[in-house]
Amino acid sequence: MNKVNDLMLFESVILHCQMTHNISGTREALVAAQKDGLVDFYNQLTSAGRNVGQMMLSNLEDYQNLFDVEFKKPPDFFDQQAIH
Repeated sequence: MNKVNDLMLFESVILHCQMTHNISGTREALVAAQKDGLVDFYNQLTSAGRNVGQMMLSNLEDYQNLFDVEFKKPPDFFDQQAIH
């Protein structure tokens, strides 16, 4: 996979952990992803992490039903204060 796809999958896994564990911070979500086996010791996606990320990006409705979560707004990974 290329680096852009890997980044999108990684961001999706972080968002997944934030939603399923009710976490607001990125660092805490990364720790949760490691505990869940979605990210390894080197912060690389595992095959399970890739599957979760791909499901979020390709079939959002099935993802929401499977994990019983709902997107309230599109994910935003940019610091809004830095833009203004």
